[in-house]
Amino acid sequence: MGFRRFQWVSAVLVAAALFSTASAQRLSNQTGLVPDFHPSKLQPLMNELGARTEILSLAGRPTVGAIMPSGARFLMTPTACDDTAPRCRGVSIQALFSSDGANAAVINRFNQQGTIPKAVLLGERVVVFHYLIADYGMPRGNFDVNIGVMEFAIGRFAQFRNDSFSDVSRSVSLGYETHHVGTTSLRRPEHPNGFVVLNNPPKEYFN
Repeated sequence: MGFRRFQWVSAVLVAAALFSTASAQRLSNQTGLVPDFHPSKLQPLMNELGARTEILSLAGRPTVGAIMPSGARFLMTPTACDDTAPRCRGVSIQALFSSDGANAAVINRFNQQGTIPKAVLLGERVVVFHYLIADYGMPRGNFDVNIGVMEFAIGRFAQFRNDSFSDVSRSVSLGYETHHVGTTSLRRPEHPNGFVVLNNPPKEYFN
């Protein structure tokens, strides 16, 4: 593992540990409500968390790019939007990694560790994603915690990739792992699948 990546992984893991053990409250007014996830509401929230942000257009959707003080970086694509309000009831949060030769069995093994955000193998990249829904709003403290959970998952996947990809690739087979893999059919039309395919994401958002 390179020195820069080692520094970044260590910083994310330390930040996540501090977040979980101290129940850090990074947003003011924790019981106040995040009314929805429209970009106009997401961007100032992320800025309050200390993130460097920008509004991008990916896959025809406005997306908030966020780089956290810990170094964790991810893309936030609102879903289930009513542009006349404007209001978005869901947000797909995605952290990008190069695949580094990982296969589906390796990614599935990471997911079996129980981290709430999950990893998906998509061509030459791996996406760790989390999906938030707020039909009736979300307390600011809950949003704060969910971003901390995402930061922890990014650090955990970075460590898993750097420490385990080669070992896991030799020890598991896709045939053995397949029976562990489950899919859920999402039939509610008002909430699309939380995984949004983002074409040609900027390189600076890869972890």
